[in-house]
Amino acid sequence: MFKNYIKVAFRSLNKNRIYTLINILGLALGLAITILVYLFVNNEMSYDKNWNGYDRIYRTGLTANFMGQLMDGPASPSPMAQAFRTELTDVETASRIQPIMKEVLMRNGQTKFYVKNNAFADSAFFKVFKYEFTHGNPNTALNEENAIVLNEETAYKLFGDKNAMGEIVNFENRRDLIVKGIVKQPKGQAHFNFNMFIAQNDIRNFWLSNNHNTYVKLREGVHFDDFLNKMKIHFMKNLEPNI
Repeated sequence: MFKNYIKVAFRSLNKNRIYTLINILGLALGLAITILVYLFVNNEMSYDKNWNGYDRIYRTGLTANFMGQLMDGPASPSPMAQAFRTELTDVETASRIQPIMKEVLMRNGQTKFYVKNNAFADSAFFKVFKYEFTHGNPNTALNEENAIVLNEETAYKLFGDKNAMGEIVNFENRRDLIVKGIVKQPKGQAHFNFNMFIAQNDIRNFWLSNNHNTYVKLREGVHFDDFLNKMKIHFMKNLEPNI
């Protein structure tokens, strides 16, 4: 019986070749588009899920109309991360970074080259984002103002097979930095991909200078909506004296 169905189907397809070709091509195109959409969505949804506690990590943003200038982006003021850590009990930890928007010249003796994708970061960065350290202590790596943390590739380019820990590297012919940590490249995809982290812990206590990115990691069990309301009140309280 089944063979008869197959024969009838092939005879019908053979009699209507153009109609059959159109249907097969349409089906193939539909399947291809469906697969591509699935792969795209799956790829987009995979970002930043490699971090420990990723579902509790948030990047703050600012939407405002400041003297006629519309602002809508991930910018935040210098003291925000420190205020989160010390004043809001819902926060496990918080960190701020300032991406370096250009390639920078790094030098170790006669070895020098330009490195892109770098950031200034405070001492709490590796408490929010759990990088795997091959050398150094993530809890203290960025405590000192002249500290720098390199990924393995950059460390190898600067120092070869030599252990770079404690070595001095020059930044932009302006200042010497001490290598305090070496990290592996994170697994998975992230919205940032830095090669170097330079310590920046000084805080300008001015809540209108929105030139940092602030990340907050909430304590387990804290609902984001509850924290968001508290954060808005806290932000306005600190902002008002600067207006």
